[in-house]
Amino acid sequence: MHWDTIANLSEWLAPFTRNFAKNCMKYRHLRFFRAAKDSKVWLQVASRMNSWGDADDEWRGLAPMSTHTVCFPTSYGIPNIFKAAQNNDIPDAQRRSVDQEEQAKVVAGMHAIKAAFQHFDDDNLADCLDLLSLYTAPASKFAWDPVDIQRLYGRGTGAGASAEVGAQQAQGLPVGQVGQKYLCMPHEDDDDTFLVGIIRAVTKNRDGENGVNMQWFSLPPGGNVCKYTSAYSAVLPSNTR
Repeated sequence: MHWDTIANLSEWLAPFTRNFAKNCMKYRHLRFFRAAKDSKVWLQVASRMNSWGDADDEWRGLAPMSTHTVCFPTSYGIPNIFKAAQNNDIPDAQRRSVDQEEQAKVVAGMHAIKAAFQHFDDDNLADCLDLLSLYTAPASKFAWDPVDIQRLYGRGTGAGASAEVGAQQAQGLPVGQVGQKYLCMPHEDDDDTFLVGIIRAVTKNRDGENGVNMQWFSLPPGGNVCKYTSAYSAVLPSNTR
């Protein structure tokens, strides 16, 4: 039994990645995952397959002094293999160039093996000739089963949530929870460097869209306060936007 084709995913992925993994072969251990921090696909590498007990062999990025490498750094975004397969966007399988004279010698050699060894039967010969024919046959089309491709994906961001929450998460927007704290960038005309807020309640606006009631905090007035170490006090009552 042998593979009859290998999907040409490397050529399809090239515009998305800009060869982000160049020189990755010097590492022995690689892992890919979608980071909870920014929902992007990260690559981390280590020098050994087992780094236990080696404090210097931490998971890190490919660039010096980096914690990770972003796999899809271009404006193309994260590739969608299911959509690409539906649109026939994945290139045909790659093929090696073949010397026809050398190919004929190998085929003749297969027949010689069949004549010399009784355990090399007709099925074995047919299988080997079928394998050799891949060198001269047209490049194979991408042929993954769409059902199998769908299994590569999880249920997606917002799956299992209400329609409103699911739509909010699918847009990359946070879903507020009572007690969560936020550092917020103020308007450019404001004097504040940043604002501190705590979610006190989850509500809906007049259009039925999700919202929160925030309680905001600010530094005491005066010129000798530190925005990092000084105490913040509530500006407005807790039941405020």
